[in-house]
Amino acid sequence: VWQHVEARRWLALTIGVSAWGALVVREPGRGPLGMLTISLQQWCAIVAACGFAHRHLDRDSAWRRYLTEAMLPLYLLHQTVIILAAMALRPLQLAPVVEGPLLVLGCFAICLAIYEAVRRVDGLRPWFGLASGATRNAAASRSISESA
Repeated sequence: VWQHVEARRWLALTIGVSAWGALVVREPGRGPLGMLTISLQQWCAIVAACGFAHRHLDRDSAWRRYLTEAMLPLYLLHQTVIILAAMALRPLQLAPVVEGPLLVLGCFAICLAIYEAVRRVDGLRPWFGLASGATRNAAASRSISESA
């Protein structure tokens, strides 16, 4: 399955971006065509993301380990950050083509900044699903001693 998803990543990206463009240009109604466009955009985005991830992230690296630890805290934060950012941007009445990417990039940057702060404060780590510094250091010491 993964090879098929990887092989179709560019097609899925093209269709997903095209469907997103159609949604930005003309807000879809509740009819079958609008629902189809929304579904197509969502599923193609998922297939494209999985295909590119399989192609480029299928090996271990320092970035992958960092982002793996960051995944749960970013997930926990993102909805609140999106809502607060959208409320802050609302008075500006930006066009969707500007507001959408601004929300995505802003949300990612803010969530990543909060994660960076949380990961450095041992008392906050468990609240965001992260192992405490003592637990993490003990696990790292065990794996080093086991590999020796």
